[in-house]
Amino acid sequence: MLDPALAQRGMVSTSSSPPPSWRSLFQGNSDTNSHEQLEFVESALIDDVVDVPNSVIEEGVEHWSNYLVGVFVDKRMSFPLVKRTLKRAWKTKADYEISTR
Repeated sequence: MLDPALAQRGMVSTSSSPPPSWRSLFQGNSDTNSHEQLEFVESALIDDVVDVPNSVIEEGVEHWSNYLVGVFVDKRMSFPLVKRTLKRAWKTKADYEISTR
């Protein structure tokens, strides 16, 4: 099995032990912005699509309702340029943050 932690550093493990859980990859994270704990959510696979429980969707909507999430396809643009363009286009009055997370 390939150990993800070792693979990330370019090292390969030939251990026969099972791979680490996703949760274990996030434990002990020293990133001060990471306050989330992973938990298992029971779900069903219907026609190759995961059926997410409504409670999970509602929790996500509540948590992310004040955020705009997007992605740039193809060319990476500088954050200051994007921020200035959005400020002009949206005529924003409040400040906001752009992040790669």
